[in-house]
Amino acid sequence: MKTLYYIALIALGFGIIACERDNFSDSPSLKLNFSADTVLFDTVFTTIGSSTRYLKVYNKSNSDVRISSIRLAGGSTSPFRINVDGMSGTTFSDIPLRSKDSLFVFVEVTVDPTSQNSPLLIPDSIVFQTNGNVQDVKLVAWGQDVHMFKSKIITNDTVLHADKPYLIYNYLLVDTLVSLTIEAGARLYFHNNAQLVVVGSVQANGEPDKPIVFEGDRLEKFYRDKAGQWGGIWLYAGSVNNQM
Repeated sequence: MKTLYYIALIALGFGIIACERDNFSDSPSLKLNFSADTVLFDTVFTTIGSSTRYLKVYNKSNSDVRISSIRLAGGSTSPFRINVDGMSGTTFSDIPLRSKDSLFVFVEVTVDPTSQNSPLLIPDSIVFQTNGNVQDVKLVAWGQDVHMFKSKIITNDTVLHADKPYLIYNYLLVDTLVSLTIEAGARLYFHNNAQLVVVGSVQANGEPDKPIVFEGDRLEKFYRDKAGQWGGIWLYAGSVNNQM
């Protein structure tokens, strides 16, 4: 009998705790806090997805709260994508957030081709509705249209103009007896391990006020001083008349 008595007390205790934990506040004075008011992406090349950013959402109050909705303001047409605590979508409802707890919102963006040479501002926002309060976090990305080369072999004399940047995957190979001319101000971005391979010849005609840029395609601040992001420029035996 004593054993049953203690089991009943324990069960009652858990029941009370469970009831307390399900006591969500509906006070309008309760608002969410965020790790940032804006999620900012550096230049994102068209058709290429961005790196993943994250936002932390905090409930700093002493009460549990239920977030009525989290949604992308641009809805299903938005170039941004969000993931809320492991779930992907554009709208989420009735998300519980315990007292002094937090949740992650992960954000990515993919920019459609625009045929524009200048970077394009891509805005949106994540809207949170809690106890009648509407709060938002801005999403901002810069989209850049590019010429895409993937495992490209140049078999005729070619000029790379300084209009839109060039994005190279795997390699850009200049074949035997072929010349590649790169105009002043041109920008060549190389994906991980991608290379410019020259068997023929290359003339990179940069100028002091219009330099030619060769660099990796990860433009985030974190990568600006990291070595080994792309495979370099290779001048093969027999390659002649090269100019940098």
